[in-house]
Parts: sequence; structure tokens; C-alpha cells
Amino acid sequence: MGPDVPLLNEYKQDFFWKRFPQTVLGGPRFKLGFCAPPYVYTNQAILFLAPWLLGGAATLLHQLRLLEDYQAAALAGGLMLCVALGVQALCAWVLRRAVPVQRLQTPSILADEEEVEFAGCASADTVRFIVPGKKFAANIVLHAALAGALCGLGTW
Repeated sequence: MGPDVPLLNEYKQDFFWKRFPQTVLGGPRFKLGFCAPPYVYTNQAILFLAPWLLGGAATLLHQLRLLEDYQAAALAGGLMLCVALGVQALCAWVLRRAVPVQRLQTPSILADEEEVEFAGCASADTVRFIVPGKKFAANIVLHAALAGALCGLGTW
């Protein structure tokens, strides 16, 4: 192979630059392959910053001497646990209310897999895109407990 051969071709570079921030940040898809409404990005940013905001509020209460350090950690962890369970419950509720639509298979194998038609801020497709539902109830409980524990430990 010569020095002029690219490591990734153009199609793979586009895919890489869409997926790399998602991998580094742990989930939010800030660069989509199509034009998404601003509320999609706003909802992702709020959800991504929720642990930071909860931990910051608990830290502020501790710094104002209203709570001890262990109480602030328990508050942040408990709030994060509630937020995680609430988001998953909202996702399950919206998906249960949505009418299942069978999508037609696209004839092009190069079609973007992330193309979603957003009907509104809280539509089923928007919620499914931002918070994909979990298949098993044990995963919901386990991930919510881990989110609460890590947020509490991060605050402490």
C-alpha cells in the first residue's frame, strides 16, 4: 500500500465522524445525517446533563451547609435514580400508546439508518430516538440503580 491510500474512504469517514462523538460522549447523537428539529438536540442535551445538574444542586446544598456530604450524595443519587426510572417509564408509556407501524424495507442498502421522521417534541418516534427502550425489566432496574449510585458517588 502506498502513502496516498486513505485509511478510510469518504463513506466510512462520514460514518466515523457521526459515530465518534456518540461513542466518546456515551450516547447523544449530536450529528445526524439529516436535518433534525432543534428540540431533538435540546432534549438530548438536557438528558445528557441531568446527572451534572443534580450533582451540582446537591453540592450547592452541601456548600451552603444545608446538608452533610453523605446526605447530599444520597440526595443526588436518589434523584438520579428517580430520573432514570422516570425516563424509562415515560419511554415505555409512549411506546405502548403508539400504534405500531410496519416500515417498508428500503431498496437502497446505502440508506441512512438514522433517518427518523419527527412528528413532535414528545411523539413516539422522537422518544424512541432519544431514549431507546430496554427489552428486559431487569436492565431498567439495574441501569437506574447504577446511574443513581454513580451520581451519588460522584457528588460525594
